[in-house]
Amino acid sequence: MNLKQYINNQGLTLDEIGRICDISPHTMSKYKRNIRIPRRAHMLKIYEGTNYEVTPNDFYNIGASMDK
Repeated sequence: MNLKQYINNQGLTLDEIGRICDISPHTMSKYKRNIRIPRRAHMLKIYEGTNYEVTPNDFYNIGASMDK
């Protein structure tokens, strides 16, 4: 599940997910829109903050590219 899907499924705002993950809403917006890929520290916060539903691989869309 990608970050955008998680946020939408949970009905969260960027402020809420930012507080949960201890990352600014502005930065979370960039991650949600795939403008930036989180570095390790933020990746871990997102992974833990989403109860392990958004994984580092989800930012790279690895599974989808392997299907081709």
